[in-house]
Amino acid sequence: MGQCMVKMAHTYAPHAKVGLHASAWGGGIDATYNTDPSVDVTAYARTAATFLAACGGASADFVTIETSDRDAGYYTSIGQNRSWDATNKTLPNFTQALTWAKALTEALAVPALYWQTPLGNASQTNTTDHWQDNRVDYFFAHMADLAAAHVIGVAYGGGATGQTTPESDGGNFIAKVKAYAASGGQAMCP
Repeated sequence: MGQCMVKMAHTYAPHAKVGLHASAWGGGIDATYNTDPSVDVTAYARTAATFLAACGGASADFVTIETSDRDAGYYTSIGQNRSWDATNKTLPNFTQALTWAKALTEALAVPALYWQTPLGNASQTNTTDHWQDNRVDYFFAHMADLAAAHVIGVAYGGGATGQTTPESDGGNFIAKVKAYAASGGQAMCP
């Protein structure tokens, strides 16, 4: 079915881009929230890539991957740790997530598009529409790391209502976008 969907998109909408989705948790553990340093996240990425390739993912234009469907502060409020360590010293962290993404994209030979990327930031109050998260700040500060992992874009927004939005984040996301645009977008080029 995936092969058919990719072929149909390329045939009937030749200027459109199409991709399949890879879940970091699809291989039995969640490779982006893993806390065991002995786990080989690249092996899990290759397993996901093998599955997706058989489904048509290697013929697609990109692969979609998620960071989190809700802000980390929201998950903390319900007793779950969904934070990535921005210092990359403890797991889970951004280096691990980008290592998984790079191994996946290289195995499929297509770039990645992050989606469902939370909009929270450290100045939020961990209440409805105002949850803390660090992905916006980290991604905008580490564009070269995303490029090195073959990430071609990031789609921001929660997968549920009540999450932080550009309207409720205190202007953080819009300020980051404006600064990136003012830089000429060169931050993405390593």
